[in-house]
Amino acid sequence: MSFTTSPAWSISGLKDHRSLQLDCSLAACYFMFAAAARGLGTCWINLGIEIRNLEIQKAIGMSEDFRIVAPMTLGYPKAVPALPIRNEPKILKMVS
Repeated sequence: MSFTTSPAWSISGLKDHRSLQLDCSLAACYFMFAAAARGLGTCWINLGIEIRNLEIQKAIGMSEDFRIVAPMTLGYPKAVPALPIRNEPKILKMVS
């Protein structure tokens, strides 16, 4: 996996890696958790996975045998919304 560091970045990996989607998605989730713990906001921008243009890949320093899985933005949010009120769960049926 590779990480690019800028306001818009991506987690990517070798196209032929068998568990590419899973591995990169897990890395992205843990990165998002770590960012939130530090007061940073992230946004997974799925449209970025459609980048197939070799010139663009070259411009961002990614070799052609890699594929973008998790393009994101990272930054300090202007405001953090309050947590919503949580309702007690309704137990529909107990299975034992």
